[in-house]
Amino acid sequence: MEDTIVSEPAPPTQRQPDRFLIGIVAGLVILLIAAAISVVFLRQPVQDLPADTPGGTVQRFYTALQNKNYTEAYNYLSPNMAKKPTLQEFTNYNTSYDVLGSYNSQQRIHIDNVTANGDDATVPATITTYYNSSSPFGGSYDYTTTEVFSLHNLKGAWLMTTLL
Repeated sequence: MEDTIVSEPAPPTQRQPDRFLIGIVAGLVILLIAAAISVVFLRQPVQDLPADTPGGTVQRFYTALQNKNYTEAYNYLSPNMAKKPTLQEFTNYNTSYDVLGSYNSQQRIHIDNVTANGDDATVPATITTYYNSSSPFGGSYDYTTTEVFSLHNLKGAWLMTTLL
């Protein structure tokens, strides 16, 4: 009889983790942490300009419009404004066209170089509107325009003498 050697099956070996996969996961975790930190630190609220300045008046006017507080925005208009609308006309215009915040959009207002000459001032404001698509295919775009406001200091308060 021939001797047959029967070998026992080798014990299962533990599989070594794939170092490449671990590197990819670690890299993704680091990127997510960096993105979260960037969002927290870079998305700081805009600093308010002093209220008693022409730029501060324009900034507060736009903030009131964005918050749909049309009475507050209207109060930044000078009583001496030529062709000043009534509060109702002003409110109707802004609600019918939803001037700020329509079409799934956000706006950023940048007050440029303010020119003051005594009790009169000119304030250029750059408004960038970011539109987001609600379609399943995504997509977005932005539009930038510059508006120039004329203001007059009336009893210590800067008020707009022209409308857009």
